[in-house]
Amino acid sequence: MTRHRVSDAAIVAQIPQARAAAVAHATSEPRAVAVTYNAKRDRVDVDLANGCSFSVATALLPAVRHGTAAQKAEAQVSPLGGAIHWEALDADYYVTFLMSAVLGDRAWRRELARAAGRATSPAKTRASRANGAKGGRPRKLRPARAARS
Repeated sequence: MTRHRVSDAAIVAQIPQARAAAVAHATSEPRAVAVTYNAKRDRVDVDLANGCSFSVATALLPAVRHGTAAQKAEAQVSPLGGAIHWEALDADYYVTFLMSAVLGDRAWRRELARAAGRATSPAKTRASRANGAKGGRPRKLRPARAARS
């Protein structure tokens, strides 16, 4: 087995790139900063890092719905803010899943597709330029109409 040793200088050179990638990831996906349980409405209220908030009925969360009010109130935000955790109920839900429960799958998929279309990468840039050099995106071919007799 061949071992490759990476120099300290190579690692240090990658730090700014890694930090930029972390910032891009943190800003591209919803991150929770606080979660509270509203016992009167039997809902979980989630506050996001971008200032938005939403509520999810615990009836939509199978692992949480049968818990006691005290257990539901023990909800915690994961360290990176990507999930909500209930220790006593041994339940975890990703923030994106909770948002899809509120917004509906179709609307959420549409939003994810919109965000993905905005994403750029070196590979996407190269492909776009190569297609442009060929005259752009190929036209859709229309099916030939059946000859009338």
